Amino acid sequence: MRLRANDVQEARFPVTLRGYAEDEVDALLSLVIETLHEHEARDAAARAEIDRLRSELDECRQALVDENLAALRKLHRESEARMRALLGDALMRAEQILEEVRQSG
Repeated sequence: MRLRANDVQEARFPVTLRGYAEDEVDALLSLVIETLHEHEARDAAARAEIDRLRSELDECRQALVDENLAALRKLHRESEARMRALLGDALMRAEQILEEVRQSG
């Protein structure tokens, strides 16, 4: 079980025959409560920052994926265009060779 500020704040101690210095105990408990509140606030702020950073990281990852995908698509289009050009050149050269063979034969 985690100790929370409210747990300390709600704690009650019975006074026994010997008793205790109530003011001193109350002062210490107040300090403990204040310290726990500070830790709880820092913990909440840290968790919020972690969530914010996770979200930012997810956005960055998605942006990188999108950029890489766009780059790959562009590269694919360029490669396909180059391949078609080379194939066209090869077909023209093949026709030229066939024509030369026909003329020489």
